[in-house]
Amino acid sequence: KTKNPEEPEKMKPVLLGLQKEVKKVLPDLPQTPVDKADEKAIQKLKDSGIIVFPVARNSNYLKANFVTVDSITYNDIVLLLPIKKQLVWLDLSQKNISDSLLTPIAQLINLTRLQLDNTPTTDKGLVSLQPLVNLQYLNLVGTKVTTQGIIQLKALPKLQALYLYKTFISSSDWPVLKNSFPKVTLDTGNYYVPILETDTTIVKPPEKKN
Repeated sequence: KTKNPEEPEKMKPVLLGLQKEVKKVLPDLPQTPVDKADEKAIQKLKDSGIIVFPVARNSNYLKANFVTVDSITYNDIVLLLPIKKQLVWLDLSQKNISDSLLTPIAQLINLTRLQLDNTPTTDKGLVSLQPLVNLQYLNLVGTKVTTQGIIQLKALPKLQALYLYKTFISSSDWPVLKNSFPKVTLDTGNYYVPILETDTTIVKPPEKKN
Protein backbone atom coordinates (compact mmCIF):
# COMPACT_ATOMS: atom_id res chain seq x y z
CA LYS A 1 0.00 0.00 0.00
CA THR A 2 1.19 3.49 -0.80
CA LYS A 3 1.32 5.91 2.09
CA ASN A 4 -0.69 9.08 1.92
CA PRO A 5 1.79 11.99 2.25
CA GLU A 6 -0.90 14.01 4.03
CA GLU A 7 -1.27 11.47 6.86
CA PRO A 8 1.66 12.72 8.97
CA GLU A 9 0.26 16.25 8.81
CA LYS A 10 -3.18 15.02 9.79
CA MET A 11 -1.73 13.15 12.76
CA LYS A 12 0.08 16.18 14.20
CA PRO A 13 -2.95 17.75 15.92
CA VAL A 14 -3.96 14.34 17.25
CA LEU A 15 -0.53 13.73 18.73
CA LEU A 16 -0.42 17.24 20.18
CA GLY A 17 -3.81 16.64 21.75
CA LEU A 18 -2.59 13.43 23.33
CA GLN A 19 0.48 15.20 24.70
CA LYS A 20 -1.71 17.88 26.25
CA GLU A 21 -3.94 15.26 27.82
CA VAL A 22 -0.94 13.53 29.38
CA LYS A 23 0.23 16.81 30.87
CA LYS A 24 -3.20 17.47 32.30
CA VAL A 25 -3.37 14.24 34.29
CA LEU A 26 -2.31 15.01 37.83
CA PRO A 27 -2.31 12.55 40.76
CA ASP A 28 -4.31 14.92 42.94
CA LEU A 29 -7.40 12.82 43.62
CA PRO A 30 -7.56 10.75 46.81
CA GLN A 31 -7.01 7.07 46.14
CA THR A 32 -9.42 5.96 48.86
CA PRO A 33 -13.11 5.66 47.91
CA VAL A 34 -15.66 7.96 49.49
CA ASP A 35 -19.41 7.69 49.99
CA LYS A 36 -21.75 9.78 47.87
CA ALA A 37 -22.42 13.28 49.11
CA ASP A 38 -25.79 14.01 50.65
CA GLU A 39 -28.23 14.92 47.86
CA LYS A 40 -30.00 17.49 50.02
CA ALA A 41 -26.70 19.26 50.71
CA ILE A 42 -25.90 19.34 46.99
CA GLN A 43 -29.36 20.68 46.19
CA LYS A 44 -28.90 23.53 48.69
CA LEU A 45 -25.68 24.46 46.93
CA LYS A 46 -27.36 24.38 43.54
CA ASP A 47 -30.25 26.49 44.85
CA SER A 48 -27.65 29.12 45.82
CA GLY A 49 -26.23 29.12 42.30
CA ILE A 50 -23.14 27.08 43.18
CA ILE A 51 -22.13 24.55 40.51
CA VAL A 52 -21.22 21.11 41.89
CA PHE A 53 -20.18 18.16 39.76
CA PRO A 54 -17.93 15.06 39.91
CA VAL A 55 -14.26 15.63 39.14
CA ALA A 56 -14.05 12.35 37.24
CA ARG A 57 -16.36 9.75 35.78
CA ASN A 58 -17.60 7.17 38.30
CA SER A 59 -16.15 9.20 41.19
CA ASN A 60 -17.92 10.53 44.26
CA TYR A 61 -15.32 13.27 44.67
CA LEU A 62 -16.63 16.69 43.75
CA LYS A 63 -15.68 20.10 42.45
CA ALA A 64 -17.52 23.29 43.40
CA ASN A 65 -17.48 26.38 41.21
CA PHE A 66 -18.88 29.79 42.18
CA VAL A 67 -18.75 31.25 38.67
CA THR A 68 -22.49 31.97 38.56
CA VAL A 69 -22.70 33.43 42.09
CA ASP A 70 -22.75 37.22 41.92
CA SER A 71 -22.05 37.98 45.58
CA ILE A 72 -20.56 35.30 47.83
CA THR A 73 -21.54 35.37 51.51
CA TYR A 74 -20.24 33.52 54.55
CA ASN A 75 -23.36 31.34 54.47
CA ASP A 76 -22.57 30.31 50.89
CA ILE A 77 -19.17 28.98 51.95
CA VAL A 78 -20.69 27.22 54.97
CA LEU A 79 -22.98 25.32 52.58
CA LEU A 80 -19.85 23.45 51.45
CA LEU A 81 -19.19 21.92 54.86
CA PRO A 82 -21.72 19.05 54.59
CA ILE A 83 -19.83 17.80 51.50
CA LYS A 84 -16.32 18.37 52.90
CA LYS A 85 -15.46 14.66 52.63
CA GLN A 86 -16.22 14.63 48.91
CA LEU A 87 -15.07 18.13 47.95
CA VAL A 88 -11.55 18.14 46.51
CA TRP A 89 -11.57 21.06 44.05
CA LEU A 90 -12.87 24.52 44.85
CA ASP A 91 -12.95 27.35 42.32
CA LEU A 92 -13.48 30.89 43.65
CA SER A 93 -11.74 32.60 40.73
CA GLN A 94 -12.50 36.25 40.05
CA LYS A 95 -14.87 36.57 43.00
CA ASN A 96 -14.89 39.52 45.39
CA ILE A 97 -14.37 37.42 48.51
CA SER A 98 -12.92 38.90 51.68
CA ASP A 99 -10.20 37.21 53.74
CA SER A 100 -12.79 36.40 56.42
CA LEU A 101 -14.68 34.21 53.94
CA LEU A 102 -11.64 31.93 53.75
CA THR A 103 -12.01 30.98 57.43
CA PRO A 104 -14.60 28.21 56.94
CA ILE A 105 -12.55 26.85 54.04
CA ALA A 106 -10.08 25.58 56.66
CA GLN A 107 -12.62 22.84 57.42
CA LEU A 108 -12.56 21.55 53.84
CA ILE A 109 -9.64 19.31 54.71
CA ASN A 110 -9.83 17.10 51.60
CA LEU A 111 -9.21 19.96 49.19
CA THR A 112 -6.42 19.22 46.74
CA ARG A 113 -7.01 22.21 44.44
CA LEU A 114 -8.02 25.72 45.37
CA GLN A 115 -8.38 28.58 42.91
CA LEU A 116 -8.32 32.07 44.40
CA ASP A 117 -6.95 33.80 41.33
CA ASN A 118 -8.04 37.39 40.75
CA THR A 119 -9.65 37.71 44.18
CA PRO A 120 -8.84 40.29 46.92
CA THR A 121 -7.03 37.61 48.96
CA THR A 122 -4.21 38.94 51.14
CA ASP A 123 -1.66 37.45 53.54
CA LYS A 124 -4.29 37.58 56.28
CA GLY A 125 -6.49 35.22 54.33
CA LEU A 126 -3.68 32.75 53.68
CA VAL A 127 -3.46 32.02 57.41
CA SER A 128 -6.84 30.31 57.12
CA LEU A 129 -5.43 27.84 54.59
CA GLN A 130 -2.82 26.32 56.92
CA PRO A 131 -5.06 23.37 57.97
CA LEU A 132 -5.48 22.20 54.35
CA VAL A 133 -2.99 19.35 54.67
CA ASN A 134 -4.08 17.69 51.40
CA LEU A 135 -3.73 20.81 49.28
CA GLN A 136 -1.55 20.27 46.20
CA TYR A 137 -2.47 23.11 43.87
CA LEU A 138 -3.04 26.72 44.91
CA ASN A 139 -3.73 29.46 42.36
CA LEU A 140 -3.09 32.97 43.73
CA VAL A 141 -2.64 34.75 40.41
CA GLY A 142 -3.71 38.39 40.57
CA THR A 143 -4.05 38.54 44.37
CA LYS A 144 -2.47 40.87 46.95
CA VAL A 145 -0.34 38.24 48.68
CA THR A 146 3.31 38.86 49.56
CA THR A 147 6.30 36.65 50.25
CA GLN A 148 5.62 36.78 53.99
CA GLY A 149 2.11 35.48 53.44
CA ILE A 150 3.18 32.64 51.14
CA ILE A 151 5.80 31.44 53.62
CA GLN A 152 2.96 30.83 56.09
CA LEU A 153 2.02 27.84 53.90
CA LYS A 154 5.41 26.13 53.82
CA ALA A 155 4.28 23.45 56.26
CA LEU A 156 1.61 22.12 53.89
CA PRO A 157 2.92 18.57 53.34
CA LYS A 158 1.44 17.80 49.91
CA LEU A 159 1.79 21.15 48.17
CA GLN A 160 3.08 20.71 44.59
CA ALA A 161 2.39 23.98 42.79
CA LEU A 162 1.88 27.65 43.64
CA TYR A 163 0.78 30.05 40.92
CA LEU A 164 1.94 33.54 41.86
CA TYR A 165 1.78 35.68 38.74
CA LYS A 166 0.69 39.31 39.27
CA THR A 167 1.01 39.24 43.05
CA PHE A 168 2.85 41.58 45.42
CA ILE A 169 5.93 39.36 45.39
CA SER A 170 9.05 41.10 44.13
CA SER A 171 11.61 39.37 41.91
CA SER A 172 14.21 39.66 44.66
CA ASP A 173 12.05 37.44 46.89
CA TRP A 174 12.11 34.38 44.63
CA PRO A 175 15.31 32.90 46.13
CA VAL A 176 13.68 33.09 49.57
CA LEU A 177 10.55 31.36 48.32
CA LYS A 178 12.52 28.67 46.51
CA ASN A 179 14.41 27.90 49.71
CA SER A 180 11.15 27.78 51.67
CA PHE A 181 9.44 25.52 49.10
CA PRO A 182 12.22 23.32 47.68
CA LYS A 183 9.81 20.65 46.36
CA VAL A 184 7.09 23.00 45.09
CA THR A 185 6.77 24.41 41.57
CA LEU A 186 6.60 28.19 41.90
CA ASP A 187 5.02 29.55 38.73
CA THR A 188 5.59 33.25 38.10
CA GLY A 189 3.33 33.21 35.06
CA ASN A 190 5.08 35.71 32.77
CA TYR A 191 3.07 34.57 29.78
CA TYR A 192 0.04 32.59 30.88
CA VAL A 193 -2.51 31.96 33.60
CA PRO A 194 -2.74 28.24 34.44
CA ILE A 195 -6.02 26.46 33.76
CA LEU A 196 -7.60 23.22 34.84
CA GLU A 197 -8.92 20.41 32.67
CA THR A 198 -12.48 21.66 32.96
CA ASP A 199 -11.69 25.29 32.20
CA THR A 200 -12.28 26.71 28.73
CA THR A 201 -10.73 30.13 29.21
CA ILE A 202 -8.56 31.33 26.34
CA VAL A 203 -5.41 32.86 27.80
CA LYS A 204 -3.54 35.59 25.98
CA PRO A 205 0.03 36.79 26.60
CA PRO A 206 0.28 39.99 28.65
CA GLU A 207 0.59 43.15 26.63
CA LYS A 208 4.09 44.49 26.26
CA LYS A 209 4.75 47.73 28.04
CA ASN A 210 6.19 50.60 26.06
